[in-house]
Amino acid sequence: MRAPADLDQDWAAQLEDVREHLAGEPVPLEVIYVFVGCWARLYGAVAVEVFGHLDFALTDPEPLFERTVGEVLTLLGDPAA
Repeated sequence: MRAPADLDQDWAAQLEDVREHLAGEPVPLEVIYVFVGCWARLYGAVAVEVFGHLDFALTDPEPLFERTVGEVLTLLGDPAA
């Protein structure tokens, strides 16, 4: 997954701010874009489960969470995913 060429400039500027605060080797903007997107998906999956926001639709949210984790690992390039 790469940052889209038409990435909103305000969003791109925020990702640039993140990059400026990282120590060490320069991190490509696409890597930060993927990281932030994956983190939001994982955090969201945990939050909706913990706070019961899926109770209206699922009696067991674990399969959805496991699928989300698998998709995130695939986005991150995990060959085992």
